[in-house]
Amino acid sequence: MYQDESKDSYHRESGRMHYLERIIDRLAGEYHERIIDKGTGAVVREVHESLKAHTGRGSARWAMPPDGAA
Repeated sequence: MYQDESKDSYHRESGRMHYLERIIDRLAGEYHERIIDKGTGAVVREVHESLKAHTGRGSARWAMPPDGAA
């Protein structure tokens, strides 16, 4: 499965618009993401890692244990 996403995104903390490019390749086990500040063109964040290493953000965050104990 291959998922490709490109979109404009508003960053609440900075109050700036960003351009987001994200590729999730489940067959190859890879995650790629690039965030670019639309005003300056500067790369804010660039990530290239295995899906196994991709934790702690979005849907990759840890889940609440079934019994509710955290």
